[in-house]
Amino acid sequence: MLAPRTPSRTSRASRTSQRLALAAVPAVSLLLLGLTTAPASAGTARGADCGPAADGASAYAQSSGTVHEDRAAFASATSDESAVLVTGGELFLRHSTVAKTGDSSSAQSSSFTGLNAGVLVNNGGAAHLDHTSVTTNGLGANGVFATGSTSVLTMTGCSVTTTGQGAHGADATHGATLSLRDVDVSTHGASSSAIATDQGGGTVDVRGGHIVGDGERTAGIYSTGDITVHGADVTSVQDKGGVIDGANSITLDHARLTGALGGFMLWNTLPFREGIDTVKVDGGAVTAESGDLFYVTNTESDITVGDGARLVHPEGALVDADKASVVRFTGAHVRLHGDITASSDSSVTATLEDGAALTGTITHAALALDPGGHWTVTGDSALTSLAGAEIHGDRITGITGNGHTVTYDASLAANSALGGLTYRLAGGGVLTPAS
Repeated sequence: MLAPRTPSRTSRASRTSQRLALAAVPAVSLLLLGLTTAPASAGTARGADCGPAADGASAYAQSSGTVHEDRAAFASATSDESAVLVTGGELFLRHSTVAKTGDSSSAQSSSFTGLNAGVLVNNGGAAHLDHTSVTTNGLGANGVFATGSTSVLTMTGCSVTTTGQGAHGADATHGATLSLRDVDVSTHGASSSAIATDQGGGTVDVRGGHIVGDGERTAGIYSTGDITVHGADVTSVQDKGGVIDGANSITLDHARLTGALGGFMLWNTLPFREGIDTVKVDGGAVTAESGDLFYVTNTESDITVGDGARLVHPEGALVDADKASVVRFTGAHVRLHGDITASSDSSVTATLEDGAALTGTITHAALALDPGGHWTVTGDSALTSLAGAEIHGDRITGITGNGHTVTYDASLAANSALGGLTYRLAGGGVLTPAS
């Protein structure tokens, strides 16, 4: 796969061709991995073993020991060279600047292993940045990048700005851990998601800050791992707010996520990512300025929205499941507006619980009403099944029909309690077996 990216939503046919084209990218050649033993050219760490970089060259390299740098400046303008590389030990960098220009010779190596980054941590190293700015301008010049299961990169009160294609703001791969506290991240290039994980995934925790991705195929968050955002503002100026590829997750904890071309897209590009992807939204807000709020294609997903989260989408569906997708959507203590729909080869089960209320239509999807859940119908709808609604004679509770017709599949065992009968709905309209 090339740099994490998300296609603009056009037609279903074009989305399929984009996914197949991505899946057809050949495996990366060892000759393109960017492995080099060029020595560090400047700014070697004081008190540390500063031998050759293990994965790419760098202007500053550290492989062991504990180093503290205050009010330092590190820069690189050389292709395939990171400005700061930590392959071992711990680096504490305070009130400093890191600047990187120059292009990567391998977009895949930049995305997978961090070649040509502003700050790169790998092989179990650790870097802690405090009130430090990182700027990059170049192809594949990620801002900060951590790779490897024991590698750690933390940032507090910092800023990250990237300009260039395939230049993500903050990225983790192969199980690395990345933590951002009150960090402002902005990216200004195509396929340059602001917060990202890539091959092998990683764990990213964001608390506070303003996160902006401004470029074609650039999401605010692109997850092939586990990404949690607490109380931050995240925006994609030209694409989806959040994207999950495969069995991975995004959790929003009282955060605000905005996407110009949709709220979330959940998909699966490669077979090794098969599994269940997960979105959890607690409080805060998710806004789709156009398109669907949750668009799911070619994958299985669990989506939970609760704690008074505000969902805004002036057009498009609340949930749209496409291309053999399976979606379990749960709303709890939240007001939901918009339609829930599934293609003929997909399925959606929508559960409304703990006072959740949905206003919209439902097409080719199942509805479960736990105590306190309510559905207000805005147009003729077709349920596959209905569970949890109370039957009182010829009336159904928990649904306000507003004069519309709602059908259900009487042949399904899940609808046996309805007995194949027709029921009146509050506000007019009926619940009746599909013909």
